[in-house]
Amino acid sequence: MSAARPGRRALRSRVSAVLLLVGALLVGSLLVASLLVATRLGGTPAAAEPVIDPVTEPVTESVTELPAGPAAGLGVSGNLLLRDGEPFLPRGFNMIGLLTPDWCPRTTGIAAREHFGPEELAAAAAWSADTLRFQVSQRGLADPDIPAEDRAVYLASVVERVGVARAAGFVVIVSMQDQYYGCGDVHPLPSAATVDAWSALAPALMADPLVAFELFNEPRNEDDAAGWAQWLSGGSTPDANLGDVAVGHQALVDHVRGLGATNLLIADAARLGERTTGMPRLVDPLGTLAYGIHPYYFIRGPSWWDEQYGDAAAEVPLLATEWNYLRGVCGQAQQQMAPDLLDYLRRHHIGVFGHAFDVPGTTIADWTWTPSECGSAVGGSGQVLRAYFASFDGLDVTPPASPLDLQATELAADRVSLGWTAAADDASYVVLRDGEVIGEPTGPAWTDTTVRGATGYVFTVRAVDAAGNVSGNAVALEVTTPAPPPDTTPPSPPGPVTARLDSATQVTLRWAAATDDVGVVGYRIARDDVVLRTVTGLATTDSGVAAGPHTYVVTAVDDAGNESPGSTAAVVVPATAPRGLTGTYFDTATLTTQRAVRADQTVNFGWGTGRPVSSVAPDTFSVRWTGRILPPADGTWTFYASSDDAIRVWVDGRLVVDDWTPHALREARGSIALSANRSYEIRIEYVERTAAAIARLSWSGPGTAKQIVPAGRLLSR
Repeated sequence: MSAARPGRRALRSRVSAVLLLVGALLVGSLLVASLLVATRLGGTPAAAEPVIDPVTEPVTESVTELPAGPAAGLGVSGNLLLRDGEPFLPRGFNMIGLLTPDWCPRTTGIAAREHFGPEELAAAAAWSADTLRFQVSQRGLADPDIPAEDRAVYLASVVERVGVARAAGFVVIVSMQDQYYGCGDVHPLPSAATVDAWSALAPALMADPLVAFELFNEPRNEDDAAGWAQWLSGGSTPDANLGDVAVGHQALVDHVRGLGATNLLIADAARLGERTTGMPRLVDPLGTLAYGIHPYYFIRGPSWWDEQYGDAAAEVPLLATEWNYLRGVCGQAQQQMAPDLLDYLRRHHIGVFGHAFDVPGTTIADWTWTPSECGSAVGGSGQVLRAYFASFDGLDVTPPASPLDLQATELAADRVSLGWTAAADDASYVVLRDGEVIGEPTGPAWTDTTVRGATGYVFTVRAVDAAGNVSGNAVALEVTTPAPPPDTTPPSPPGPVTARLDSATQVTLRWAAATDDVGVVGYRIARDDVVLRTVTGLATTDSGVAAGPHTYVVTAVDDAGNESPGSTAAVVVPATAPRGLTGTYFDTATLTTQRAVRADQTVNFGWGTGRPVSSVAPDTFSVRWTGRILPPADGTWTFYASSDDAIRVWVDGRLVVDDWTPHALREARGSIALSANRSYEIRIEYVERTAAAIARLSWSGPGTAKQIVPAGRLLSR
């Protein structure tokens, strides 16, 4: 509590004076507005018209009541906000100058309050603003721990300053805040204190139909079913709400209406005003209700804007009651996308309030109310916002009427044709099915050919005029497509089938796609008249195939179970060969005079000065290894032949390594492209002349480091 708080008698006198002042302000509003305009234009009031200072010279005459009418003040028609019966797209600023009570030591709020006055209001008007949003302290209005006199002084100061803004010609929104600069406890959702605060504030302002009530600033519920249920109806879960039971927004609407207020009410969306998806619609007996958003996090782009803002704006009035970007994002996505976002909000009839006009470093650069901008020492979004507001002059900002008479002109299992009545100012339309945009026709008709039979859909249409303004939704049209006639037409046969023998037990099949009047859903694979499986792709692998001849048949199947004629392929799987290679040993250096034949698991020999078999001499012998090789992966394979003396290697009939001259131990290499698990012929020839005898065959390839070719990848025939 501030030590400098005035005494009780002084407080009571101040409250009485201010309440008297508020009544006077309503009478003098037009006069003060004229004074402000004249001052900005460099003129002076006529001498015959006495100037009344709304702060120091309260007026005591009775107020002449204007005749009431259904179009007076702020109203709602469908998804449009109205002012005196005409479409109204507010443009203005959020202000914190009323948020901090005298006893609250938040210096930023106090500084903003000290600069409130005619000069600030004139600056806002010079930015083409027509509406001001004032944040007010829930705690300052309703906390019973704050002396009643202090709460009364705060209430009176809020009412006084709202009156000054109204006298200057601005529409006003008062926003109930439970946050730092109002010395609040920052409850995520409304509480009983919110109800008490409106009980204090609404009766003091509800006589003015151009003052709107924003029920609770930035609720923090999630936009899931449980979060929205608590937002709507209150309760203790899922958000514990700092231990205070949450009061639902419907109860707030009912309470403020029960106080007799007919003012426009605004309910903020979920997650600090960012999310509207799944937002319940509140019931207002007067139908004068809008919803608030705070699109600070807007860089996900137009599809995100459609989901979070555009869809809701087509059904109910939306107001972006806070928006800016800060200096730290200059040159980044937020700055670059800001003009597009503002244009999007305008075209969807969403009013924008810059945050904040009384805090330097966000929208304004300093207390001269110079707009902040990137490239300056301060940086920020002020210049963008000022240019946006100025662009309204002479611009068509009135959306077209919602399309009428939406109906299905054709309803079939595979198509829905829509038609509606064209409006004179329509340039194009947006067609939605189940909330998703499916077309943007230029005329009042559209045919959806992507529907399915016996399925329910909800269609609606929005109009877009030549200025890009988007209407609300047409009355939704619910349809159920008829069931399609029985499908008795089979697909065409699959394209030619190829069968590749990958190994001694594995075959891969491939084929070209079949066609169908509805659509192929799969391919049925049979081997030797036995169905193996059904696949959705255009290839399959059959493992564990026995040796011998086999016939494969592939047929196409549609959604109705119709099966095409088959496409066939034949393959012969050879008998399984022993692992390793067949080694033939000769007692000469010319691969003649055969002495022995045996199975060698690998080619990895170092005989020294000895002999490989007893029937050949230690020198001047030769060996030929033959068989097949199975690479484990597609790609280029490198073969390494180490020998003393000569060696050469053929793979698939190609001489890959040729080192056929006598030499001491060395390694030769060569590469070749091979396919995975396909068997290739391999032949290795080796000659030993004198001294040590060495012969080794290694390889490397995709996924395989250099190694002796293993027996598991060699077949003796």
